Amino acid sequence: MLQIFVSTFNNVVPLFAVVLVGYALKRFSIVPAELSGPLNSLCFKLLIPCSCVYSMYNTSLDITYLWLTLYMTATFLVSIVLFCIFVPKLVPDPRQAGVVVQGGYRSNSVLFAYALMTNICGADHTGPILVLVALANLLFNSSAVIVLSLFSGKREGRPSFGALCREILLNPIIVGTFIGFLMRFLPFGVPTVILKPISDLGSCAMPMAMLAIGLRLSFRSLQSNRKAIAISTALKLVVMPLVWTAVGFVLGFRLYLLAAIFIEHSCPSSTGGVAMADAMGCDGQLAGEICLTQTVLSCFTIFIGVFLMRLLGLMP
Repeated sequence: MLQIFVSTFNNVVPLFAVVLVGYALKRFSIVPAELSGPLNSLCFKLLIPCSCVYSMYNTSLDITYLWLTLYMTATFLVSIVLFCIFVPKLVPDPRQAGVVVQGGYRSNSVLFAYALMTNICGADHTGPILVLVALANLLFNSSAVIVLSLFSGKREGRPSFGALCREILLNPIIVGTFIGFLMRFLPFGVPTVILKPISDLGSCAMPMAMLAIGLRLSFRSLQSNRKAIAISTALKLVVMPLVWTAVGFVLGFRLYLLAAIFIEHSCPSSTGGVAMADAMGCDGQLAGEICLTQTVLSCFTIFIGVFLMRLLGLMP
């Protein structure tokens, strides 16, 4: 048990330690908080896509990834429908209810999930999470428009179907994953002069992404929406990973596939949801408070989840 605890500690805690470094750099005015935007943009548009290209090129694909994709699509869709039905009964303000629903299912797949999968399972086993990150980008952006506009009643400013499709298809993560997939079918190997820079840039993705999250943390904005924050956080960090990982196990998913399911569902909400809530006329401040709370608490919930799964022999 001690060996499993130490291994889990070494896999999970260092990622959150880098987040704390980013927060400390901002807190002591070593690095300005405004740098989080450019850093986040650099990670999203270049570093993480490079990591996706390299990982997808070197990862062995399996037919089980198709079943994983179908299962995860079902988990998100079922969760969204159930949350839309039951959350308004607990959170009467529609503008807040929509934010709680989004915070209950939306994960920070781009920055957290891929980094966690790499640390926990190793760079050679990131195939499942790459598939899920691409899937999550498709689902989260499209579902957020529907969910938030449903609760806010706002129709103005909602992106058109064509604009939404373009945004999804041109998403750098999806493009990078697709390029890496196509590279696998080249009749000749990719030259080192091309592959090495892609690998080097991709290796910078995790620390830069975690630093950006730390620079963005601000506890001053935390207000008294305790009930809404508690409901959304409980749904995201406890209910989603616990229920859907258990169901996945019953359906036969094991080891790296089960790990990917847990990691994708246990990651905190992203700041992309905050911007979306503002744009759709919902409570953007509450969305930010939910994102902050989940980011801090996920350090403990993810650690406990990984430790218990390894203790039970469910995760590598």
